[in-house]
Amino acid sequence: DEILASVFAASPALWLLSIAGTMLTAFYMFRLLFLTFKSRFRGSNEKLRHIHETTVTMMFPLLILAVLSAVGGFIGLPESMGPHGLKTFLEPVFATSASFKLHPVSHSNVQEYILMSVSVSLALLMVAFAWRLYVVKQNVPFGEEVEKTGVVRLIYNKFYVDEIYDFLLIKPMLWLSGMFHSVLELKMIDTTIESIGKFIIGSGRQLRLLQTGNVGFYLFAMVLGIILVLIFNVFGFSFIQ
Repeated sequence: DEILASVFAASPALWLLSIAGTMLTAFYMFRLLFLTFKSRFRGSNEKLRHIHETTVTMMFPLLILAVLSAVGGFIGLPESMGPHGLKTFLEPVFATSASFKLHPVSHSNVQEYILMSVSVSLALLMVAFAWRLYVVKQNVPFGEEVEKTGVVRLIYNKFYVDEIYDFLLIKPMLWLSGMFHSVLELKMIDTTIESIGKFIIGSGRQLRLLQTGNVGFYLFAMVLGIILVLIFNVFGFSFIQ
């Protein structure tokens, strides 16, 4: 109600849209509640056999959250209903953002009561509508086996947001990552690293043949090395000069 009152002070048109959102929220939340606890079970008998109440270790935190959810709102009562301790307490937090207000919030107590009455009444109306639809009439939502067409199909498939997201983002990213994997990683990086490894292994295998264990061959290799060193000292040094 505080949010709706602020929106109304800024723009009645936006307030109408916010009220519509409030009505939808009340409807689908109680739709969830009624279909879960007031409707017939739509699963198999095997699933029904495994349903049981939760344990105390889970129930106790839920009870604490339920109590806080029920009474926590009274901490921030509207100014027309008494001291507004929460607003005063949080003023230092919102001191900077308060200077960016485009529309000052100003309305009388009567106007605030009217706004609260309208929002609560419309929310209760949607709760009653959900009760009649899903508890009295037992109108079970469409299942997978029911053929859906037109707007029903569009809404049932969540306006195809997942399909659009998959087409615009997921598939291009998968294609790009696949190309990097097949071209950059396998054909370039892996091939280069494997070629270096193969060259070292091949060179080692060839150089290993020089270790014959024959003393005569070692003497011949030593003499050949000395001759090459002498030739390099004589001709190589003059070439560099």
